[in-house]
Order: sequence, then structure tokens, then C-alpha cells
Amino acid sequence: MVISTLSNASRTLASRSSKAGSKRFFGSGGPTPKWEGLDKVLRDRFPEDYQVAGVFLSGYGILIGGYLLKSKFTKTPEAAPAPVAVVTEVASGDDILPATDSTNFEAFINNSDK
Repeated sequence: MVISTLSNASRTLASRSSKAGSKRFFGSGGPTPKWEGLDKVLRDRFPEDYQVAGVFLSGYGILIGGYLLKSKFTKTPEAAPAPVAVVTEVASGDDILPATDSTNFEAFINNSDK
């Protein structure tokens, strides 16, 4: 009995408070801004915000794409070949892992189970 009375009272209060709630504008209802200069020229051709965003994204896309295409088609000077390093064999002990391209590597692997 008490729970049903409380739930009915809460529903009544909730419905009254939601009807008397404040109006939500979500940023609308204000005066339209007065555009000047470059903004005025841009907004005359593209009045909506999504259109202006599209113009800027397209502009940046064209700049980045142009730079990438330019870098693909320009020739870079060929680099001189790197000098070949001379590999010297170092005597290794039993606890040092030899390089895989050295002659001691196979012997190291064969003796590893001992």
C-alpha cells in the first residue's frame, strides 16, 4: 500500500515538473550573425555551416593531395651506395651467442644441448 502510494505520488510530481520545465533552445533562436570581409563572401556562396566545413576540408584535401602528387613525380637524386662494412670474427666463449651468419653458429646450436 505504501509503495503504490509513493509510486503514484512520484509519477504525479514527475508529470507536473516535466510540463512546467524550461524551454530548451539548443543554441537556436538567436539573431543571425552579421558577416564581414572574407566571411561575408564565403557565407554568401555557402550559407550553411556544413557547407563551410566541406569547403575547408576540401581545400585542405586538395593541398595535401597536391603535395603528395608533387613529391611522387619529382625525381630525387640517387643516394651513393653505402660502404660495405668489414665483418671481423671475434672469438667467442661458450656463454656468448654468435651471430647467425658466422661459422660458429652451427657449432653453437649443435652443442647447445650439452
